[in-house]
Amino acid sequence: MSGIVFMLCMLTSLVSGILLWRAARGASRQLLMWSAIFFFGMAANNAILFADVLVGPELDLTLAANLVAAVSIFSLLYALIWEGT
Repeated sequence: MSGIVFMLCMLTSLVSGILLWRAARGASRQLLMWSAIFFFGMAANNAILFADVLVGPELDLTLAANLVAAVSIFSLLYALIWEGT
């Protein structure tokens, strides 16, 4: 059941990232681009967590998922601090 939730979250993040990327490309707004990067990172994070559920206890992928999530969050934080002013 958790695999389905991770897959749906990944698809939602991916669609959000694509829509934000298209909007950023057309209007050339930097904050939209950084938000798209954040959502692509969250999609990758959910894909890693989905793979972790599929692999099972043989391989622990939580460190990789946490690193991807941290990079995504810090990219959006950078955008909100420096690009938003």
